[in-house]
Amino acid sequence: MRKHKDPASAAEVMNRAASASRGTDNWAQIAISLKLSELAENWQSFAGPALARKSMPSSFSCGKEEMTLTVNVTDHAVLTSARFRTAQLRRNVSAFFGTDVKIEMKVGAVKYLSHAKPPLPAYKRRAPIVLNEDDIRDESEKFKTFGVSSDLADKMARVKLSLEKIIQRRQ
Repeated sequence: MRKHKDPASAAEVMNRAASASRGTDNWAQIAISLKLSELAENWQSFAGPALARKSMPSSFSCGKEEMTLTVNVTDHAVLTSARFRTAQLRRNVSAFFGTDVKIEMKVGAVKYLSHAKPPLPAYKRRAPIVLNEDDIRDESEKFKTFGVSSDLADKMARVKLSLEKIIQRRQ
């Protein structure tokens, strides 16, 4: 579990979270949002591998006296077993925020973070195939000699020139 890097007093955390929820302190909103995204990103270390596969934080609210994290679980069977782990989860999340955080669990939609591969860096992406209009016109004329319509001849010329450029790239 990751510990809070900048330990603040419980009162300070509560005040910042309360002002963030009222919309009066933009920096507090950003700070709380970053903490919540870090919590969601590292959910497995807070909840444990078994519970993390079937749960995810869904909402966060802050009143004058307490902060509440709502955790959605996939079904009632998981909810029943997850309630036995609520105390441990509360300790982990409270240590992360530096103040006491109430944990509420309910059955609801569990949206997992994407594990899709990031896009390739620009230097590894293929450059687009650029075709010269004069070359397309010349190839199109060759196809027209075989009795192909001009529209089809243009398309076939583009395909032929594109394939030739791709073959040249691979050599």
